[in-house]
Amino acid sequence: MIRINLLPEDLRRSERTSIKLFAATLAAVVLVCSGVGWFGLVWFGELAQLEEERAGVEDSLRQKRERVTYHDSLEVEKKDYESRSETIQNICKSRLCWTEVLDQIIDVVNNDGNTERHMAWFRSMSARDAGDPKAGPVVQLPGYVQGAKVNKVGDFHDDFEHAPFFVDVAEKAAPGGSVELDHKRSPPEALAFDLRFNFKAPKDWARNNKKPAKPAGK
Repeated sequence: MIRINLLPEDLRRSERTSIKLFAATLAAVVLVCSGVGWFGLVWFGELAQLEEERAGVEDSLRQKRERVTYHDSLEVEKKDYESRSETIQNICKSRLCWTEVLDQIIDVVNNDGNTERHMAWFRSMSARDAGDPKAGPVVQLPGYVQGAKVNKVGDFHDDFEHAPFFVDVAEKAAPGGSVELDHKRSPPEALAFDLRFNFKAPKDWARNNKKPAKPAGK
């Protein structure tokens, strides 16, 4: 449909949009768009930064959780090691070093080669459990002392009681013996004796105490 404006030229211009109004409207639109753009930039920029910080915090938390898990596993291993170590220590504390004991008994028998004081030898050796958890092992050493003089048996027992391991002995048979003859020996007389002694309970052994006991007579 064709529309014809029959108004004079000056009236027609008054109906047109004012340049100032158009410029103000355009400026307002630009300002609003700029504000929206700036708000979006700030919003999404801060959001991206927060997302990055969140990712960093989550990664740090994950690493800490891994460390906590590793620490917990180490604690379990530590407790297991301590338990095994304590078991081994208890076993060691409850056992005698028989090689050391035998070496010291041999030293008593040899007596640095002094056969005038005594010359002894053993027929056998036996060690058994006392059957009491509060007592140590029982050792029996039947043997002989050369000659018929009873005092040599006493001297042997005296030297025996001065051996270092004797601090752990709770009870020992008294010296004594009977003369036996064997003409294949020289001299044929020998005093047969039965040396029997009981060790103390492991908890009372010198090595298991803070202050080691001193050998008797020294």
